[in-house]
Amino acid sequence: MNADQNKFLFLLSVILVTILITEPHESYARPLSSTYDWVKVDASSALDQTVAQNWITALDEAIDYLPEDVVKIIRGQSGLNITIITESNSCVNGYANGGGVAFNTKPADTGCPFNWIPLIQDGFSHNEMVYVALHELAHYYFFYSTEDGKTLKVFLETVAERGAIEPGGEKIVWRELPATIYPILTPGWQIHEDVAEAFSIYVMWPDILKKNHPIRYAFMKKVFGREYFLRVPMPDSIKSRLTYNPNKR
Repeated sequence: MNADQNKFLFLLSVILVTILITEPHESYARPLSSTYDWVKVDASSALDQTVAQNWITALDEAIDYLPEDVVKIIRGQSGLNITIITESNSCVNGYANGGGVAFNTKPADTGCPFNWIPLIQDGFSHNEMVYVALHELAHYYFFYSTEDGKTLKVFLETVAERGAIEPGGEKIVWRELPATIYPILTPGWQIHEDVAEAFSIYVMWPDILKKNHPIRYAFMKKVFGREYFLRVPMPDSIKSRLTYNPNKR
């Protein structure tokens, strides 16, 4: 190989290295998107765009599981706004309100006011992400649902004694224990979390809800209009938050 050939190969290698360094990685250059055109994604606050896309993939799977009438309420007239955030000083995995749904890619795993295993402890698994997505979609659904027999008010009347939320908001008298009891929450907020938990468990681990929380199972059967028979392994993080002992199943 002569000097001119060596010079050419050297220049070619420099060009290739420059391209590799300056060319944006495909996952960063391509906007994050859902398979559903009515889902609008904002991941500008997420530190890791690859992880953000994993959350959107989990959200899409969660929506895939839902019946058309439930999706119709979640979709509404203007679609669903999804925000992917990274807030390591927050214990919240996600939240939902009238403006849409948010997922936190890296919540705190210490110093949180609960005694169960944080989902983030070993990094979110796909099933944990789908569970969180279903949980937050449930909040959004019940925020808007006005269907007879399928509202938050009806859920409260179904799972708790009438007048269960005492004056001062200090106590709930349950007909059966919730799947998860959230510490430090007021009774009103406990009901919101309870219905979302029952919603997500009904889809992913229906046998557990049916055996241990039959009143909630019956309510969700009316909401979904169908039963699920998924065989998805339940992560230890989810088991650790349940009010029954999963080792006695």
